[in-house]
Amino acid sequence: MTIFLLFCIDLSVPVRTYALHPAEDYPSVVLKRHIHLLVPGSENGLRTFYDKLHALRSDSLPTPSEKVNILHIGGSHVQGGELSNIIRMQFEPSGDRGLCFPFRAIRTNGPSYYRFDYTGIWKGSRNVSKQPDAELGLAGAAAITSDKEATLTLRLRDNGKWDFTQLTVLGETSDPSVIPFLITQRGDTLWADPILSRIADVEGVWVFQFFSPDSVATLGVRGLTRTVNPTINRKEYLPLEDRHYFILRGMIPESLRHGITYTEAGINGASLESWARCNYHFEQELSLLPPDLVIFGIGINDAYVPYEEFKPEVFKERYRQLIKRIQAVNPNCSFIWLTNNDSAIRHGRGRKRYYTPNKNGVRAQAAMKQLAEEYNGGVVDVFALMGGLGSAEKWIKQDLMKADHIHFTKEGYQLIGNIIYNAIAEDYAKYYVD
Repeated sequence: MTIFLLFCIDLSVPVRTYALHPAEDYPSVVLKRHIHLLVPGSENGLRTFYDKLHALRSDSLPTPSEKVNILHIGGSHVQGGELSNIIRMQFEPSGDRGLCFPFRAIRTNGPSYYRFDYTGIWKGSRNVSKQPDAELGLAGAAAITSDKEATLTLRLRDNGKWDFTQLTVLGETSDPSVIPFLITQRGDTLWADPILSRIADVEGVWVFQFFSPDSVATLGVRGLTRTVNPTINRKEYLPLEDRHYFILRGMIPESLRHGITYTEAGINGASLESWARCNYHFEQELSLLPPDLVIFGIGINDAYVPYEEFKPEVFKERYRQLIKRIQAVNPNCSFIWLTNNDSAIRHGRGRKRYYTPNKNGVRAQAAMKQLAEEYNGGVVDVFALMGGLGSAEKWIKQDLMKADHIHFTKEGYQLIGNIIYNAIAEDYAKYYVD
């Protein structure tokens, strides 16, 4: 049966309805009894988020909420952007696009729903490195340059849906002579507003105001003096050894619109230990997008180790430390865990390569449910809905999962994204729909 999500208090008032994907449309590899949101503890934790979402959507309320922020944090499932964007668009966000990072400039994949073009040479630093080359924040990565020819051009897509009137640049410079600036599509040069930048009360932030809504902006940096040979081996490029350098940790395009802003923060290969390497900039930058709901997708890399090396208690404690940092920004934040998908450990190479089911998925699944109970959060049990241990093989045969037994195909991510959204919307509807 199709479920409809209604955002209202008084059902006599005209409301907007959102049709969800009927469960019977899911392929047979999906175990439909596991597609619902589990709430092992008190339901009050999620009600905080639902109430704010309801206030945002309800024109009948005297003081509707202006903003709802959702943060989806994880590893490669999140960095690619396919999964998070499916969920984002199901929410029909009317707010802003959220944090953007120039993954392409540091030679890795990123979301396809915005684009960064670049000139010059940029070196990447990511939280998966035990000793990152730069201090990291919410994006989990940094783009570093000392090249005077370096620029970054942000292009937001979706035909004006994400147009912005303000762009916040996150990063740091080697000294006061190095100053970032923006060039608009019309060719106007913009300098950061000192008052707005100071009001943000975040170290390493430049806030730029636009004369009219825009979807494209080019970042340049004044004060860089080095000319970098474009044929240089990027592994040998060490911009921090130069006298002048610039570090970018991301950009936040914003507008005066109210609504839902869905931000993804994902790094390929990232574990809980990786996110712990993001220092105080993480909390500072998160305060610019204080989350009302955090969707956790961290765990697949933590559990991709030999059975005896995965310690569930250590896993849970690392989650507690991350949650503590998030609650320092918003003590009333709600949490939803996405359990690890079924995966397999690769053995051998070439023709001798074979896979065995990763039994740590079962223990990670149990740990996430225990954390959800502890923090009164929810769980979308991806491991169970796939069919449990060994089910990855069936998903591969259905072209929903890649042969690496870890990542999904585009169609697989779309399917999982729809299930996640449906599970949240269905749970929300228990409180606000007769």
